[in-house]
Amino acid sequence: MSLVAQRCPLGNLIVTFVVQTNVRRGGTALLLVALLGVACGPSDTGLGLDESGDPVAYSTGASDLVLRIETLPGGPLSFPEPETPLFSLYGDGRVVELEAAAPEASAVPRLSSSRVTEDALLEILDAAREAGLLQGLDTGDPRIPDAGGLAVTLVVDGRRGVTTIIHPGDLTPEEEESLTTDQLSARQTVESFLGAIFDLEGWLGADVRREGPYEPDRVAVFAVQPEVAVDEEGPDPQVLPWPLGDLAELGDPVADWPVIRCLVVSGADLDAVLDAAREAHRETRWETGSGPYLVWFRPLLPDEEGCHDLDLEPWRNAVP
Repeated sequence: MSLVAQRCPLGNLIVTFVVQTNVRRGGTALLLVALLGVACGPSDTGLGLDESGDPVAYSTGASDLVLRIETLPGGPLSFPEPETPLFSLYGDGRVVELEAAAPEASAVPRLSSSRVTEDALLEILDAAREAGLLQGLDTGDPRIPDAGGLAVTLVVDGRRGVTTIIHPGDLTPEEEESLTTDQLSARQTVESFLGAIFDLEGWLGADVRREGPYEPDRVAVFAVQPEVAVDEEGPDPQVLPWPLGDLAELGDPVADWPVIRCLVVSGADLDAVLDAAREAHRETRWETGSGPYLVWFRPLLPDEEGCHDLDLEPWRNAVP
């Protein structure tokens, strides 16, 4: 007996047909193979099998998110700031990661781009699904004041699963006592998966190809007057001229935070903003006609279109 497998795109999903064929006495299941060929047609999507032979359906477009890991900031926070995801995997195999080596004070987050093969993508999705991330794992609350965490989002099989882990890493005996045995086991499962994800080349080897810096074609700019957002005590901050119009009139107020304005820049405006931001850091004040502003830059990723896709309070949507 042998297995014949063929991936057939259906709409925005890829399904894999696997047929067991009988090859005794030199016979082959040519008819079955032919039928598989007929069943498949041209499409821009895909399907595969996991290690147990179950089908894995995922969208394969360049902007179709299948896996994301993002930071949930710790507190206390007097004011929300946009966070850039640590890791994003898309259906075409593209990976966008926040560069760990980039200076924390850089005004514009630095991202890198990689590409994984289809087999590697399926292996990642299989590992995530086997870990239980599609259902969402209960990792508990170790009751660490103001602790931050991570959120892992998996989009596969037409479903979206979110798992959060507060203060990933070692816990004290007292902190472990606040968790059940199942929650401690879930934390270990999530941390093991994260360890593999953040070492893709060590895990997947040649199936990972580094492409270089991720160059966004759009950047969201969040602006707020500094006396609203921060304590002005301390040394005088750097002040630079804002290269576009008055920030008080650009973009739109952010929902739930109307004192913050957000606009998306692209094309020549983006070039001007990035040129100016090369000399800036996170605490730089930007001088405009209505006074100085504190500005946060957030590169838009392939699945994001505008300010409405960015959540300044990710904890609100981190629970499945």
